[in-house]
Amino acid sequence: MDDFQGVCGRKNALINVIYEKLADYDVPQPEPSTTLPGTTFDDGQWKSTATATASTTAAPPSVTKSYPRDCDSPNISFIPHENDCTKYYWCVYGTPMVMFCEGGTVWNQDNGNCDWPERVDRPECKHITRKPKRPHKEFEEENV
Repeated sequence: MDDFQGVCGRKNALINVIYEKLADYDVPQPEPSTTLPGTTFDDGQWKSTATATASTTAAPPSVTKSYPRDCDSPNISFIPHENDCTKYYWCVYGTPMVMFCEGGTVWNQDNGNCDWPERVDRPECKHITRKPKRPHKEFEEENV
């Protein structure tokens, strides 16, 4: 437990140790998007075609999609996205579901999780970088 009053030693010892250990940690910042949600549709390899038939009642359009072939195997759970390092496919009963890595991370196929770009062995993902971290204002004032 933390000693908030400094009775047994340094005041706020626990939080100060946490701050000291994490002071040089670079917190990844997401890249700002200039595209408004819903204005574009980037589905990677998935191609959809819509067709409508003319009749007295309008029929709903039929949609066909092409999926990554690796999802057909029952042994494969995750597949990296072919065009976007921040996406991957989660195969659920042979159907690929597009998943997203958050916070500046990219898909790491070797570990089966989202990871920092510098830890992933995918040359096409090395362009994604973390932003430099600025210390939290409260810690700057308290530790001056």
